[in-house]
Amino acid sequence: MDIVVDTNIIISALLKDSKIREIIVSSKDKLLVPEIT
Repeated sequence: MDIVVDTNIIISALLKDSKIREIIVSSKDKLLVPEIT
């Protein structure tokens, strides 16, 4: 499955230990980021 992720979500997830961070790091799905943010 392809998941579109907002850049702000990725940055905030990497800065603090959260459930979103776990999902992003452990996801086997393809994470897509929009070209223009």
